[in-house]
Amino acid sequence: MNRFFRSALFPLVIIAALVWLALQTLGGHGTKSEKKTTSQVIQQIEGSPSSIDKVVINPNKHQFEVDQAGGQPKIFVHYATDQSEAAVEQAMLKNHVAFD
Repeated sequence: MNRFFRSALFPLVIIAALVWLALQTLGGHGTKSEKKTTSQVIQQIEGSPSSIDKVVINPNKHQFEVDQAGGQPKIFVHYATDQSEAAVEQAMLKNHVAFD
């Protein structure tokens, strides 16, 4: 056992344990999120737009962040093309959903 403490493996194990502890403490405990497809979000916008508070469009990541009403988890959607983004924007405009 004494040899283990002197080896280079022991500091690596300690560092890995500290990194794991930091990740458990700092990350992953924020708001819960839900993943859906682009078509599911369009259906939700057209079906019940009152269930959506706001949609934030991030064109750099090709992603929609949908804030739902009533404390439901956020929805993150990655869209494939600019045409998909345009289709979602048209649906939001038609159904009076706020977006940025």
